[in-house]
Amino acid sequence: MGKPADDLGLHVHRQVQRLAAASKLRAQWHLPADWDESLVLDLFGVGLGVTHGHQFGPGGAPAFWAKHTHGGQSLAHADLLLTGHCHHLRIEPTGRSAFTGKSKWWIQAPTMDNSSDWFRHRNGDDSDPGILVFDVTPEGFDLQSLTVL
Repeated sequence: MGKPADDLGLHVHRQVQRLAAASKLRAQWHLPADWDESLVLDLFGVGLGVTHGHQFGPGGAPAFWAKHTHGGQSLAHADLLLTGHCHHLRIEPTGRSAFTGKSKWWIQAPTMDNSSDWFRHRNGDDSDPGILVFDVTPEGFDLQSLTVL
């Protein structure tokens, strides 16, 4: 209930941001607008859209993203969509950017923990944990750089 900006996870990020600033750590935080649940960061002209993924079911990101684009929502200018929530790695091209002519990519990050009993019981499956790493350069998204540590 309430606005998305009141989320506990975002509150924790704001506290870490405050502590980092107090310790003079050079870092930047990007948070969605108060009533949005996603945001787009500009990386060398490539729009990196970020959302948790609870708004759609497994495999539903392309349709969700297309609706955001058509409706002029927060993900409308994304060339890459990075999501979590679904507990497994998935990489899928989802169309072409009207601005660059290059493929748009949905990247579902793997879980960073040992998965969850809730997910395993609900789905009968789990996945290996990992940290997703990839490069965005002035030339664009480098698919070959994508690595799971």
